[in-house]
Amino acid sequence: MKMIKTLCAIGVVAASFSAANVMAKVSPEEAAKLGNELTPIGAEKAGNADGTIPEWTGGVEAPADYKVGEPYPDPFASDQVLFTITKDNMAQYADKLSDGQKKTLERYSTYKMKVYPTHRSVGYIDKFGEYFKHNATNAEMVDDGNGVQGYKGAIPFPIPKNAKEVVWNHIMRSRGG
Repeated sequence: MKMIKTLCAIGVVAASFSAANVMAKVSPEEAAKLGNELTPIGAEKAGNADGTIPEWTGGVEAPADYKVGEPYPDPFASDQVLFTITKDNMAQYADKLSDGQKKTLERYSTYKMKVYPTHRSVGYIDKFGEYFKHNATNAEMVDDGNGVQGYKGAIPFPIPKNAKEVVWNHIMRSRGG
C-alpha cells in the first residue's frame, strides 16, 4: 500500500511538471499589453534609460514612390558614425564590449568598430497584430511541447514563458509568404 501511495505521489508530481511545460496561454490582462507597453510581437516598447536604445514607434515604411521589385532604399543612409572604438579607447567602452570584441581590438591594431545610432525599425502588418493577440491567449503546446495548437498565422507565443515557446516562435515565424 505504501508503494502505491508513493507511486501515485510521483505520478502527480510528474504530471504537474508536464502540465507546466504545456501551458502557454497568458491572461487577457497580460495579452492586453501587446501593442501598448509591449510591441505587437511582445518586445518592450520603451527605450532604455540612457537613451541608446530608442522607444519602438512602429516600423520603417516604404517611400511613397517605391515600386515592388526595386531594391529597397536604405532608410538610414544619412546616419553618421557616433564614435569609433579602437584599441586605444576600448577601456572607455569596456562594459559594452564582449570578451571576443576586446580580444580582437587587442590583437589587431588596425581593427576598429564604428558605432551608429540604434534604430528599432521592424514593423508588422495589421493582420499580424490581430494574430499575436489571438495567439497570446489561445496558443498552447501539446504532446509535451512537440506540437502547437490554437494559433493563427504567425508566431504562436508573443509573450513566451519558456525556451520551448521561443523555439516554436522561431520555427513558425513568418517568412513573408
